[in-house]
Amino acid sequence: MTKHKIVRFQLAPSGVALVIAGAVLIGALLAVAGYIAGSRHDPAPAPAAAPAAEAFALRLKTAASEEEATAAQAELKAKGIDAAIVALPPDGAARYALETGRYASRREAADASAALAEKTGVETVVVEAHISR
Repeated sequence: MTKHKIVRFQLAPSGVALVIAGAVLIGALLAVAGYIAGSRHDPAPAPAAAPAAEAFALRLKTAASEEEATAAQAELKAKGIDAAIVALPPDGAARYALETGRYASRREAADASAALAEKTGVETVVVEAHISR
């Protein structure tokens, strides 16, 4: 039979203080590392995108077919008006529109509409721009 011997392990008070200080230091380092790692994977939200600038155009005419729109475009060209053919959403009878110009404000577009009507006799409607120039 073997006899067991009881061994007493005793640490000097300065040793106990060093063990406690080491544990606190390791805990603090782990907390800081976790914070840094978490902040890398959880980026700050991106700033909101600036709203798109509104632009306006003059709608000269609408047409049910592309052929009709092309013919109207040629008529307007003969009057000195450059117009772009714009496809409209398929929810109405008109499928195409002829638009010209690009204006920063509704007021600027309305002034251009009045000037065009006076110069050429062509009436227009101010709409949100679908063309980019």
